[in-house]
Amino acid sequence: MPPDELIEYCFFAALKSSCTDDELPITADRFYSHHMQPARPAGHALLEAKKTSFKQIGKFIKQMHKQKYVVVREVKNEIKILSVDRESSKYLMFSAKGGASTKQTKEAEAGGGGGVGPNTVNTMEEVVRLRSKPPVITEMWQPNSYTKALFKGAGHDKEQAHAKEECYAVLRGYIETRLGPPHAMPAPDAAAEEAEAWDDDEEEAVPDPAGLSIQDSGGSGAAGYTGDMEAVPLDDLLIDSLVKLAGGAKKGTTFPSHLPLAELQSRMLERMTPMHKVEVEGEAPAIKKGALKPLKIEMKRAAGHNKTHVSGLEGLLISPDAVSQVLKIKVGCTTAVLKLPGNNVKEMEIVLQGHCVNEVVDYLREAYCVDRQWIDLGKELDRKGKKILPTSL
Repeated sequence: MPPDELIEYCFFAALKSSCTDDELPITADRFYSHHMQPARPAGHALLEAKKTSFKQIGKFIKQMHKQKYVVVREVKNEIKILSVDRESSKYLMFSAKGGASTKQTKEAEAGGGGGVGPNTVNTMEEVVRLRSKPPVITEMWQPNSYTKALFKGAGHDKEQAHAKEECYAVLRGYIETRLGPPHAMPAPDAAAEEAEAWDDDEEEAVPDPAGLSIQDSGGSGAAGYTGDMEAVPLDDLLIDSLVKLAGGAKKGTTFPSHLPLAELQSRMLERMTPMHKVEVEGEAPAIKKGALKPLKIEMKRAAGHNKTHVSGLEGLLISPDAVSQVLKIKVGCTTAVLKLPGNNVKEMEIVLQGHCVNEVVDYLREAYCVDRQWIDLGKELDRKGKKILPTSL
């Protein structure tokens, strides 16, 4: 099937098989990865928008908007599908070619919703891989009230989130630009003897964790420079950003005039807001506040029945609705997607009837390439109180 024909096929197959009106509005990236990819014909390779004449999924969705199959809106370079014309002749005449999601969903519905027929079980034995590599998780930090002035003074965006190496580079750049290279700064009087000993042995370079030495680090390699043997003189901006506490200082309070670069780096991260970035193929990177929490899979009992609860999928950019529909057929049980308790909680959880921990873990690892470090089995314990690890882990 030619790429342009395939992407149009997956578009209509996704609208008819998995993307209901309840999920709208939905971003073009999420619609592409969570609905169009699973809707491709059985046995077909991953759908790649860049191989089509449109080159980008956003341009294709805009073309569908021009043809009035969907209504979209673009705000700040983010394209969202607002509604679908389910009365259009092309939508009504579309017939799927036995794709995994559409065919199996129809068989499941014919079998009474939660049950599956023998043909369905056979088609689901081979899991369709929706991703070819695991999500890339990067720790990020965003300047807050303490450090915004430092980033602005160094000529960097004070609202943007930065990786650890970038934060260290900003600090190192500010020190070298405003105060001179750290290794060229005079040491305080209290460390004069230590500095003299260092000068006597300056020919022996001390390697840092990144494989560089203080001598040859120069003006580059900010993340590799530790500064353990150096004393960086502090100006007013560094003291305000990395030393002083909010609310002002008591009368007579004194501040250090020099600090090692390693301590300044540590103080800098402590005075920034932790963030994280999730990168998966086929979607724009997502940057969120706080550290990424592993997705949670645990078995609970309610009204005398075992139920498997799966939550935290959104953190890895996985659609709970898409996973629920596949597991309903693959495992052969009743599933439901429910809102997690809490007034300000937007995340959803999947509830499966029965003990399905192993099946859920297997599917997430095979279809979405989820690393074991991002799977938390919660309180899954045996009779002796030991944690049960699925065989797939």
